[in-house]
Amino acid sequence: MHAIPVIDVSPLFEYPSEEDSIASVSKAIADACTGMGFFYCTGHGLSDAQISEAIGAARSLFDLDMQQKQAMNSLNSPLRRGYTPQGGQHNCNPTENNKACMPDAKESYVLGAGPDMPKPPQNPVAEAAMRSNQTKTGGSNAPDQRPQDEQGQTHGTGQELQEQQQNGQGTTTAQSPMYGSNQLPPEDVLPGFQGIMRSYWQQLLRVSQVLALGLAKSLDLPDSFFVSKMQDPVAQMLCVRYNMQAPPSSSGATQAHANPDRGNGFDERLLGCGTHTDCGFMTLLCCDGEGLEVCTPQGTWVAALVIPGALLVNLGDMAAMWTNGRYRSTPHRVLLPRIPPESSSARAPSRVSLVFFCNCDFYAPVCAIESPLTDKGTTAGRYMLEKLGLMYK
Repeated sequence: MHAIPVIDVSPLFEYPSEEDSIASVSKAIADACTGMGFFYCTGHGLSDAQISEAIGAARSLFDLDMQQKQAMNSLNSPLRRGYTPQGGQHNCNPTENNKACMPDAKESYVLGAGPDMPKPPQNPVAEAAMRSNQTKTGGSNAPDQRPQDEQGQTHGTGQELQEQQQNGQGTTTAQSPMYGSNQLPPEDVLPGFQGIMRSYWQQLLRVSQVLALGLAKSLDLPDSFFVSKMQDPVAQMLCVRYNMQAPPSSSGATQAHANPDRGNGFDERLLGCGTHTDCGFMTLLCCDGEGLEVCTPQGTWVAALVIPGALLVNLGDMAAMWTNGRYRSTPHRVLLPRIPPESSSARAPSRVSLVFFCNCDFYAPVCAIESPLTDKGTTAGRYMLEKLGLMYK
């Protein structure tokens, strides 16, 4: 029995048929999002081999020599995409427990939406959702906040942008400041990496759209409510390798202990990633080892065990705001076994995780569902930029 619920979402892929099964899935999603705030997703259409291949590709990237990785250093990118070594800027909580702490025991590599990554694939479920509920009112009451050109015309968004791309018209670089090029390893440096990651990326875009349908149904919103705002998502994928044999601090900073919920008040495990919530809409995760912990509504911590073939799903701060706090943006952290540097000359074990943040279209209006009509809300892009500004200090 898992503390975090397991939901077979395969009925959602049969939409608009299988109404009874879809209703059961939607109820399970509602229960998960109001409870733990995390759930395991099975029946998503990705094979175990596809997930393992993507994790293996990320591990191969981290196994490159440091000179090859530093050639893709995220500081070279205005969007901070690429490689960040351990001790770099990407730390989730640099003051865990109000102490000066060592950096998270991880190195990372970021990919984001751009001309070198695929758009969402053709998705019959998303297309059917877009055609549904024509008589329902489910749009946000936030005003259109897309930029205007010199003639006062707003740029397209969502489906309009996708159609422009397919017809060879325009480019999303003018529409979203979070759209840009990635620092991909050359094929002769890491053969197959680009193709594997692009395929995995596109499959997760498909899964995210289908889960968005389930979320809308779980909230009794029009089926197209979220899908219509995820036609050209501001997506990012964070590849992380957590190193269990972190070097000792040379600055006098201390490695943070976990919250005092294990009896003796301290936890001697290594802080792989400090306690945090995700800032965006939806996160899909896979990994090859344990260490992730999730905070329950009662304030205790439970381990997110690895279930082969399952994706771990959670919602971020944007979703919590959008649902007036009904759905949780749940604090979580990564704690790893601490292996002393002097314990062995062999390579220390590590944990690789792929974290896919699927957010909405940059100019999609976002406003709390039950907010008064006077609330102008914001846009997904503005919300994300404001939140991300807190991550890099």
